[in-house]
Amino acid sequence: MPFVLHRQENNLGRHFTGYFYGRAILELPLTPSYMFVAQDNEVFTTAYLQKVEGWRPSLTVYDELGCVFDNIYGEYFLAIGKTAHQQRLKKIQRELLEATDRPIYYVLASGYRRFEDMKDVQQGLVFTAHPRGRPEGVPKGTHQDQIPPRGSPREGAQRASQGGVGLTSQEVSPWRRMNTSALWQSPEHAEYLVRDLLAQYHLLIADWHRHRKEEDLTVKSFRRASEVGQTVDWVQSNVGSALMKEGHLSEAIVEYERGIALNPRKASAYYDLAIAYNKAARVEDAIRLYRQALEVDPRYASARNNLGNIFLRQGKFEESIREYRAGVEADPENVQAVFNLGGALEELKRYDEAKMCYEQALTKNPKYVEAMNNLAGVYLTKGEVGQAVEWYQKALAINPEYVDSRYNLGFAYFLAAQQLGKQGQSSEARRWVEQAMREWRLVLQAQPGHLLSKDRLRDAERLLSGPLK
Repeated sequence: MPFVLHRQENNLGRHFTGYFYGRAILELPLTPSYMFVAQDNEVFTTAYLQKVEGWRPSLTVYDELGCVFDNIYGEYFLAIGKTAHQQRLKKIQRELLEATDRPIYYVLASGYRRFEDMKDVQQGLVFTAHPRGRPEGVPKGTHQDQIPPRGSPREGAQRASQGGVGLTSQEVSPWRRMNTSALWQSPEHAEYLVRDLLAQYHLLIADWHRHRKEEDLTVKSFRRASEVGQTVDWVQSNVGSALMKEGHLSEAIVEYERGIALNPRKASAYYDLAIAYNKAARVEDAIRLYRQALEVDPRYASARNNLGNIFLRQGKFEESIREYRAGVEADPENVQAVFNLGGALEELKRYDEAKMCYEQALTKNPKYVEAMNNLAGVYLTKGEVGQAVEWYQKALAINPEYVDSRYNLGFAYFLAAQQLGKQGQSSEARRWVEQAMREWRLVLQAQPGHLLSKDRLRDAERLLSGPLK
């Protein structure tokens, strides 16, 4: 009798948390499209549904280890180190994003979430890849695969779907395909993996509320995620980052400190807390935490980059250069560290080295307008006005609203006019001054309080009022 009672109490065969969770991920993507899953919860639930139950056969699914679904990352992907693994993953995902017209979907833990030029567009439990500057919206496609009726595969799942707490189609339409009722069935609340699932669910609901600018509901959902996932270290990190974005800095710091207590050998936990301390003007604490992150992972390129940023702001240029170089050595694909290294070198008037950094950044990201702007600035400093103008124009062709390049282009035109005036080419010089004034007026249309543009316009008007020399 005790055995029977024990089995009835602990038998999870009647609960379908994983099934409903995997189904909620697979149901939404249109086909043809790609889906990237990461971590066990997403990988094994979607693998079971597609490979065993035959769900969504025309949806191309990849896991980010390349060991369950097809490996697109190359030979020995599982054998290489953590940093090399992340670099190759990012490279392959970037290449696919730039090469395909198909929609790309990904889950909360995907590498796509770390793309700095990516804007997440949430669709239920998944996100769609939208590089900044590319039109947003729901991707075009169809549901070509037949989706089994809700409640499959067993009658027990149908019974589980009849009750429970969840987000319904009447509340938020992109969640309409979800059935989250099984997430609230006892006794599985005590299970670690189910708490993990619940925390992810609340984080995604919070993200949805955040996009709808519902601040109170956003913060409430983040706090609920923290409560549910209080022994799951990644939850504290994500909740901390989310609360910090919402302006709740002190709460974010508490979450990050909990994450470190749960897993003191996790470099990213120290990194996240360092960012929060830096934002709270606790700079020395931030430096200490970045160094602790580097003790755990000496090749943590982002920690090196952020340390370099602190030293740069403090005027410690040699120290910043050392950190940026170490970051680039650890991760040659870290374009931000390459760009920042150029800025530090420029501060020391090492213009040729800075120029090489900006050019290297542009080989990695040909649409990096900030690198174009700084490269133009180096040319301008060296007196090569024509090259400067060319790079400012390239930056503005990509982003016409980039005010820094717009102002700087006007300044380059103004310098060219002064040079032509000294050479006695007054009419040509006047034309360049007028072009400069046009650029500064465009800046003021975008930013009416732009003082430098106002000052330069006055300078230009004075110049035009007399002979150009």
